Amino acid sequence: MIEYNIAEAKIIEIQTLNAKLVSIKNLYKESLLENNSELTNRLSNELANVQIAYDKWFDSMTLELGATPNPSQSWQVDFTAKKMYLIG
Repeated sequence: MIEYNIAEAKIIEIQTLNAKLVSIKNLYKESLLENNSELTNRLSNELANVQIAYDKWFDSMTLELGATPNPSQSWQVDFTAKKMYLIG
């Protein structure tokens, strides 16, 4: 495991993206259960956009940190400690 310190602003960015992603996924699941196709379509589009932003954040941080993860590794973020870990 490799540890990286992360600036407060970057932690806030990923916390916000993570909260949006979790919330939209939960709303999407609920919309499916309610057979609300209009809401499901809107949430599907929003989920795709937030997922892209989330993935771009990790791509950007990977470049910024000069990390070279291999396909078997993944990132873990500790919001409290303001650290990222490359694990696997």
